Amino acid sequence: MIAQYDTPEAILAAPANDYVGSFIGSGGQLKRLGLMRLRDAVLRPAPARRDLPVITVEATLHDALDVMLENGRDKVLVAEGETGAGKVLGSIRMDDLMAAISDDNDDQPGRPDVSMAS
Repeated sequence: MIAQYDTPEAILAAPANDYVGSFIGSGGQLKRLGLMRLRDAVLRPAPARRDLPVITVEATLHDALDVMLENGRDKVLVAEGETGAGKVLGSIRMDDLMAAISDDNDDQPGRPDVSMAS
């Protein structure tokens, strides 16, 4: 019997029952960040200061979190290219990452949409 059929993102966000949840294990929200790519997020404008860490647009939101934590910053610049050495496209902040996995994202007016682009 199939307990839940959906995308990985949807299953991690809302397991159908405890049985499905047991397969996910702990850290489900962090796993969701690993499925969301920066290229699919709506980024904030790039700030004037450019002394922030840079990450490639091909990375995941989980990768962005890692870079923030490694550098003790709450924001990273997002750039083109596999290494992030290209044109800066924008930025993403720690609270944007939290909003991306929040179930009540719609209750936060003024927040940028970091959900998956259609």
